[in-house]
Amino acid sequence: MMKKARLSQMAQDLNQLQTVQPEAHNTINTDIQGTIFPDNQHSIIDRVKATYTLPPNLLASLETGQTKLRTMVDPKVRGKINRSLLVELAIKAALSDLNTNGPESQIYRDTEYHLSVFTD
Repeated sequence: MMKKARLSQMAQDLNQLQTVQPEAHNTINTDIQGTIFPDNQHSIIDRVKATYTLPPNLLASLETGQTKLRTMVDPKVRGKINRSLLVELAIKAALSDLNTNGPESQIYRDTEYHLSVFTD
């Protein structure tokens, strides 16, 4: 019963934190990952697990990039370099560029190119 109440509270917290609803797709899997305080009164949602599809070559490049970056950083922090971190930072950088540069941003140009190549 406690687990159900905790998950219910985490879901409520997530709903309060969401300001942008994701676009509806056929399949989006999410899993709330958070921290429960010792008093069990509330939680902080610090991650939401989401599943998206990627081309195999992009996934391979992500893994190669993770390995390369791990060789470049201080050995004390190598274990903190994971694919989730790389994806998070790449998305933040792309969206920041989009917000700053609009149609001149790399993600806008790449999206236009992708749509023109794969929808013609």
